[in-house]
Amino acid sequence: MSGKAQSGYSEFCDASHSSEVLEALHEFHSSGLFTDVTLQSPSGQLCHCHKVVLSAHRSYFKVMFTLDMRECLNDTINLPCINAEILEALVSYVYTSKISITQNNIQSLLEATDLLQFNSLKKAFVHTYKAAQLFSSDK
Repeated sequence: MSGKAQSGYSEFCDASHSSEVLEALHEFHSSGLFTDVTLQSPSGQLCHCHKVVLSAHRSYFKVMFTLDMRECLNDTINLPCINAEILEALVSYVYTSKISITQNNIQSLLEATDLLQFNSLKKAFVHTYKAAQLFSSDK
């Protein structure tokens, strides 16, 4: 926690606030509390989410929910190019900031992050992918 005082003015910043908010949102997601949109994979798996959380990534979803696209009127959004495992991993990332990257999923994750415009995550995947390529070529 930090504070700043200037001639009768005080400012307080709770360093743990953002992580507590993210943790609460994750709990809401896990329990299905306050969800207002459902993402659907090609296999029919459903992921119940919060529009505001999905939109916070300044991504595909923010555009979708703010530009009067027909999807913003629907409760369910079909994502035909993202398989259930990848969709679940990305939704989990949105709520936890953590994701597992493996050689088996990195290509699909990279394609999905490109489609959904999760740019910082895409950069991490590209970095991991390049490192994996260098490591495998050293053998």
